[in-house]
Amino acid sequence: MSLMLVFGTCNTIVMKLQDQVVVGKDKDGKDMLFTHPYFQCANMFIGEFCCIFAYLIRRQLNKKPADSDDEVPLSPGTKMATQT
Repeated sequence: MSLMLVFGTCNTIVMKLQDQVVVGKDKDGKDMLFTHPYFQCANMFIGEFCCIFAYLIRRQLNKKPADSDDEVPLSPGTKMATQT
C-alpha cells in the first residue's frame, strides 16, 4: 500500500515536470510546452497496469496451503449456515 503512495506521488511529480518541458519555439519565437495528454494517459495506464503484476506476485508468495486452518474468521451465524 505504501508503494502505491510513493509511486502515485512520483507519477504526479513527473507529470508536472513533463508539462513544463520546453520542446521548441513556435513561429513567433515563443516557447512551446509539451502538451500530449494521450502520452501522459498511456504512461499512467501502463504504470497502473504494472501494479496488477505486483499484486499477483505478492498474492502468490503469500499463498497459504489449501488445508490450512488459518482461514478468514466467520461469524457464528455464518458458521452455522455453512455446516449444513
